[in-house]
Amino acid sequence: VQKTKAKEHFETASRLYDVGKYAEAIEEYQKAYLNVEDPVFLFNIAQCYRLSDQPAEAVRFYRNYLRRAPNAPNRAAVEGRIAEMEKLIEE
Repeated sequence: VQKTKAKEHFETASRLYDVGKYAEAIEEYQKAYLNVEDPVFLFNIAQCYRLSDQPAEAVRFYRNYLRRAPNAPNRAAVEGRIAEMEKLIEE
């Protein structure tokens, strides 16, 4: 049941993301994550925050993603995004 709910929230979130409705997509990705603890949802939330010009929140979720997925194949790219967002925060 939880996997089905997570899948539904993920699909809704992905469609919202595709049309640039990032705040709504974040809500759906969070609901998906609460149903199934998949770190990919944290990455997706971080991407939404990055694209909606909220670098501090993006950094927080990128870090959560790396903490929950220490062997992530995209680790170097995510660390690059974190550095990029921290630079924006400093400016």
